Amino acid sequence: ALNGSSLTNLSAGKVLQVQNSTGTANVTCTSTSFITMNFYVQITPSATDSKILVIFNSGLGYQNTSNQDHYTFYTLYRDSTNLGAGNSGIQGTYFHTVSYNDIFGHANFQKLDEPNTTSQVTYTPYIRVNTSSADFDTRLEGQHNLTALEIAA
Repeated sequence: ALNGSSLTNLSAGKVLQVQNSTGTANVTCTSTSFITMNFYVQITPSATDSKILVIFNSGLGYQNTSNQDHYTFYTLYRDSTNLGAGNSGIQGTYFHTVSYNDIFGHANFQKLDEPNTTSQVTYTPYIRVNTSSADFDTRLEGQHNLTALEIAA
């Protein structure tokens, strides 16, 4: 039988460091192109083969200005590189609406990145909406968080 006490020199998958950032400003978006959420987390990998796991969460809300369905798309930038799938980003949130009203919810995503560097990198969440008639608003100041974990290869 194999037990944990006989295993030695294992480092792959080990968390080497954790960096966290909390956004405190309200973010409003009516843009159909990605815009920054105005907060970020920075991390300096200790090895070029390290992976960085980035975890994002935020409260959100809509003030509906039209009687139609709305989508919010989130993505993550490493420095100036969009790590999502183009305009689809990494995560989307859908709201079905039948009248003019406010809607509240929560959004989160995670992204495992391989920056291949030992230089500092900056991760910044971005958002966009599918129509300019949607008034996206985080509404929960201080409730959006970004955490970066360096994972040993």
